[in-house]
Amino acid sequence: ATNFASATAMFGRQNLAKVGVPRGRMLTVGNARGVRSSALSFPSNCASCKLALNPAARHHVARRSLAFSGAKGRRWCVTQLSAQSQEISWHSASVQSKKKVGQDRYKLVLDVGQDVAKGYTVAGQYVQLRCDESQKPAFIAIANTPSEVGQSALVEMVIKTNDGTAGAICELSEGAKLDCSPVMGKGFRVEERAPAATCPTVFLLATGTGIAPIRALINSGELDIANRDSVALYYGYRN
Repeated sequence: ATNFASATAMFGRQNLAKVGVPRGRMLTVGNARGVRSSALSFPSNCASCKLALNPAARHHVARRSLAFSGAKGRRWCVTQLSAQSQEISWHSASVQSKKKVGQDRYKLVLDVGQDVAKGYTVAGQYVQLRCDESQKPAFIAIANTPSEVGQSALVEMVIKTNDGTAGAICELSEGAKLDCSPVMGKGFRVEERAPAATCPTVFLLATGTGIAPIRALINSGELDIANRDSVALYYGYRN
């Protein structure tokens, strides 16, 4: 969510007022899926948050926000992602385990190898996956922490099945091979954008499989929860 209005559209003005969500800027930090996937937000009275984005970064955030607001924006986003996919150096990964964790969702553990694993340094980053060259890559957030992946090269993910690449990945059996991109995205740069000393209150917003990068963030310890006044998680799941 980029402001209070878009937050109330998702959660309802009265519900947000009851829990004391401030009227102000909410900085989104997530992967290519946008707010629906994951978001980390901070109140507008935080000085460091106001200064965190330079003009170029603010322009980038505005354009990214637009990319999820309508069909024209989505087409722009898909075009940009297609251009990026042509430059990817693909690596071989294998399915170590698969478990159904919802009506149409699966938890997969992939062995991505050390070359990919070493690129995962900040919670909130993601990879692109595909079963073969004919498929459009699926953008999947990493659910375990960088330290866990660095030790084992095993990446945990929660994937919602569909008629496309994500569905094909969910149909793979243990031991199956697939293509994996290098780790992408800047992730949740908490210390840079919202240090505990100046941002005592943090709101975490996620729906569906978007809980994956939020899980990584919480378990990583980067939020420094013990030294903040409040950290609240809002999670929505269709049942």
